[in-house]
Amino acid sequence: MTCSIVGCSRSVVARTWCKRHYDRWRMHGDPTRLARQPGGRCVVGGCKQASHARGWCSRHYQRWKKSGDVAADTVERVVGDDKARFWSKVDAEGDCWEWTGARSDKGYGHMRRADTIVAAHRFAWELLVGPIPDGLEIDHLCRKRKCVNPDHLEPVTHSENMRRAGLARMA
Repeated sequence: MTCSIVGCSRSVVARTWCKRHYDRWRMHGDPTRLARQPGGRCVVGGCKQASHARGWCSRHYQRWKKSGDVAADTVERVVGDDKARFWSKVDAEGDCWEWTGARSDKGYGHMRRADTIVAAHRFAWELLVGPIPDGLEIDHLCRKRKCVNPDHLEPVTHSENMRRAGLARMA
């Protein structure tokens, strides 16, 4: 059996199409569409980004992959749920409250708040103590990067934080 696309004589793989036309359908939603169309733009109304797959830009394609709808807003957050999400990722059993959620490649816990990523220990300080003074950063007195216990955190200057980190490496 041959491919049902006019002018193609390859063998059928799936859906009455050869592998080439089937792959084009999977990627672009159209078995006759060329893989790359120069200057192609996202077909979602109002979007001016370059097309990536199926005629959509990367953002709309990812939305479609996650929800089945290119127009879906994938980040739907209820105001106030940051606090609940924070506590759901904290193991406060021991002296150090360990962050069990996502961590950076350097070992610091982090979480999404609105449209930004924040360090879990900074979020803990702001939630439980108050704002971090301008020009200061939060130092882990216990030297454990995944600890979010505010009793183990202290706002210090960058130079003090680096000095303490150097002393901890020497010990």
